Amino acid sequence: MQNPFLTYLQNLGRISVFGYGVTSKPLVKWLNTQGIACDIYDDKFDRANPTKLANPACKNKSRDEMRDGLNTFAPPSKFDPSTSKLEFISPGIAPHHRYFSKALHIISEYDFVDRLLDSSADSNAESSLDSGDCDLDSQSLQTKVPQTKTPQIIWISGTNGKTTTTQMLSLLLENKGAKAGGNIGTPLIELYEEGAKIWILETSSFAMHWSKVAKPQIYILLPIREDHISWHGSFEAYIDDKLNVLVRMEAESSAILPLELQNHRFVKAFRGKAVFYAGSCDLERFLGLESESSTDSNTKSNLAESNLDSSLKSCLDSNLDSSAGSNTKLKISFGEPFLLDGLLALCAQKILCNTYDIAKLNTFHIGAHRIEEFLDSYGYIWVDDSKGTNTDATLQAIKRYEGKSLYIVLGGDDKGADCEEIFQLLQSRQNASQNTQKIEASQAHNQDNHPCQAQKQKVITHIFTIGTNEPKLLHFAQKYHIKATACENLKNAVMQIKSQIKQDSTSKDEFIGLLSPAAASLDQFASYKERGKLFKRYVLED
Repeated sequence: MQNPFLTYLQNLGRISVFGYGVTSKPLVKWLNTQGIACDIYDDKFDRANPTKLANPACKNKSRDEMRDGLNTFAPPSKFDPSTSKLEFISPGIAPHHRYFSKALHIISEYDFVDRLLDSSADSNAESSLDSGDCDLDSQSLQTKVPQTKTPQIIWISGTNGKTTTTQMLSLLLENKGAKAGGNIGTPLIELYEEGAKIWILETSSFAMHWSKVAKPQIYILLPIREDHISWHGSFEAYIDDKLNVLVRMEAESSAILPLELQNHRFVKAFRGKAVFYAGSCDLERFLGLESESSTDSNTKSNLAESNLDSSLKSCLDSNLDSSAGSNTKLKISFGEPFLLDGLLALCAQKILCNTYDIAKLNTFHIGAHRIEEFLDSYGYIWVDDSKGTNTDATLQAIKRYEGKSLYIVLGGDDKGADCEEIFQLLQSRQNASQNTQKIEASQAHNQDNHPCQAQKQKVITHIFTIGTNEPKLLHFAQKYHIKATACENLKNAVMQIKSQIKQDSTSKDEFIGLLSPAAASLDQFASYKERGKLFKRYVLED
């Protein structure tokens, strides 16, 4: 039996597509294969394509022949909402878009594929949407539904760590037929065609904003910090978009959520099983592991649990059993921030499979551009954290190098987020270093036996600014008395750091050269990946 939603699409005959990139191209290809035409709107098209539509009523044409000439291409200004009956939107397009905000029938990638997956829908499912007249003979293009069984679907979201957690969980579940998708991996329409058994989807706040129907069986939410404020309009709206899926999820579903969000109205409306965490120690307790993430882990864990309802306490206690097996004797080989990512992946595996595999997790390799350390030809440590595109990511990177002289490259498109907390941390770091020096100097002076005892080298904090938010960064640097050098671009920043190392006489053991911009890259680069690759190239150049 043909999928009712596919029948509806074929009766429409054509749909509008907003944006033509990695999300929409595979879907357009799939639609064309079904004989469905697309009117594609993107800024890359400076004028409408005059190509005429193929005659969809011609039953003797092959599917490939019918695909030729089906699509039109135009800039967004050409979109006419009065003639469009369904609009597929790429997730990154903002709600306040000048032209696309006029659309009346928007559907997201997640909702589109969710409708395809809903193979149990009755034959009248298409009546829930406006149907249009079309000469297309759907019988001549009838296609069987590739996905014969609804897959297990896991969404992973949050401000930082989404990609790493998605990749870790994909590794843990690969022998169960799991595949990664969403922001990384395979496009959703291809997961649908392939019939993957478990979908692990890195899910952005953009995708969640546009999705009104789709929902996962398991939702993992990493901590939320300010990000994409200019897109969502406010931090509160950003949080709402991260949490609104909870209202749709079934009673049999599960969610792993930050404890600080437990009183949000969408969290309170969630009908499934919720596991809250304040930090890694709570997740370790959920798994029945001895906490190694904090010297005061028991205090933190008890604090978290004391705020939980009785159902969650029961959920936590039920996991402190022998099912953990030999896992309790193994140590997770990652430190923060990756420890939290790994624990979340293990918890999801535990919920889905009633077991988890630390040994398998320990085979995981952290991806490029995420606190990626490398040495230059002189043995100095540099760190590519180009994926640190928001304040919280940069804060985590800075904390990782406590006690080191930090030469940090900041700047880019900060997306309207407040980055002042970075400078507060740097000031605190600087003050702590100065206090330590005073104490050590006093101790050395009072030691009669070692009047010439060598003191530790001064810990330096110096930022090098680039990008469109450079004036803001320099303002905060002055406010918090942090040494700063305006560099405009990345190449100049690296050159300035190399020069500063010599002036400061910083030793190899004390130096950390860190690219963690706390900003998006598109003001000066094609992507954060290009920014990271260029950073490494500039560092390694003699």
